[in-house]
Amino acid sequence: MAKLTILDMKKMAAEKGGFCLSEEYINNLTKLTWKCSEGHIWDTIPKHIRKGAWCPICARKKENRKSYGKVTIDDMRIIAEEKQGSCLSKEYSNKSTKLKFQCINGHIFESRPAEILRRNWCAYCAGKYKNNIVKMQEVAQKFGGKCLSSKYINVFTKLRWQCANGHEFEAIPKHVLNGHWCPNCTFYLNEQRCRFIFECLFNTKFLKDHTALDGLELDGYNPELKLAFEYHGKQHYEEIGHFYSRGDMTLEDRMKRDKFKEEKCKELGIELIIIPYTIKSMDQVSFIVLELEKRGYSFQNDPESIDFSKFLPMKESLKEIQEIAKSQGGRCLSIEYINVDTEMEFECANGHRFFNTPYRIKKGNWCRKCFYIEKAGSTQRLDSNIMQELANKYGWQCLSHEYKNAREKLKWKCGKGHIFERSVSHVKEGRGCPECGKLR
Repeated sequence: MAKLTILDMKKMAAEKGGFCLSEEYINNLTKLTWKCSEGHIWDTIPKHIRKGAWCPICARKKENRKSYGKVTIDDMRIIAEEKQGSCLSKEYSNKSTKLKFQCINGHIFESRPAEILRRNWCAYCAGKYKNNIVKMQEVAQKFGGKCLSSKYINVFTKLRWQCANGHEFEAIPKHVLNGHWCPNCTFYLNEQRCRFIFECLFNTKFLKDHTALDGLELDGYNPELKLAFEYHGKQHYEEIGHFYSRGDMTLEDRMKRDKFKEEKCKELGIELIIIPYTIKSMDQVSFIVLELEKRGYSFQNDPESIDFSKFLPMKESLKEIQEIAKSQGGRCLSIEYINVDTEMEFECANGHRFFNTPYRIKKGNWCRKCFYIEKAGSTQRLDSNIMQELANKYGWQCLSHEYKNAREKLKWKCGKGHIFERSVSHVKEGRGCPECGKLR
């Protein structure tokens, strides 16, 4: 038989109405790249093509995709195209991980592949989606704010919002539903927190000031104590897009202004404490106390007596997390809420202590130790059953007492008394006693 060449591969592809995109043929078992008449591209070995196999995507489409275990992102795209929509996601993980789609009416939505395979499609068009502008207004009210938009499209289309402090901003409903709120308040939260610490320590006000430095702002200043503070976010040390996009101030300008403030305060005898963003929220009290002690300040109240539950910007959020913990039969041990992504400490009904973010807690996550204990118990019962069922099925005895996984070898004794080792997966494949040469 004549040796096959790349021309033979291209000819075979042409006979199927497609193309062989590779330029070199090595052997029958080395993959080449192929393209069908529908434009699907895939890799497979020439041996399969010679035996009649062709585009796996078209084949799955023809079979109505009954084989869930072999679904790919291309399957999702095909189904979306059949419905005159599109699959916006680029990667497929599994049938339970949501992908993003867009329907013919422009609605963007997320759905699990398992639902799409069952021919479920756009929830907005079907009238099933619960989110609407009324729901958005209710969500905004929980934050003490308002939803200023009059029309709701989908969770990925921005709406206009207003927080309790009057800041107006745009955000997609999905982020707001997940607990993210006013970016201005979030940005100033650490500044407010530092002010709260100073005011608790000295039992006096540290207001924003534009007079001491001839128009330049100090985040907090007390003229009687000749003491000021500045909270420096990341934008004071490196370029952050949204701070410099308008072009009104460069990073170099900001750094020069910061240096001028420091020099001016020194000249006027004002002690300026700068709190950089690298200091974690939980360490801000100790950092500020240390800086004050370096400068010879004594304060009226004990730093350890600061009660962050009275820090109003986060009081309602802390209460919400405490209620969720209570509903789980546990409690929230943290006395301070910072934001949805900063971990807090919890204790479950069984006394396990753990850390988790408010975002995950709101999503229903709870004690992982309890979860694994429960899972291990059910798995252990299941695994013991597997061992016993296999032994009974073939008239063997399982001499092992512990099952780890399907690939781990166990010790067995066949009906003739031979002792051997096999993994559960091998036994299920039909491999039995090596001496008997068969399962029984």
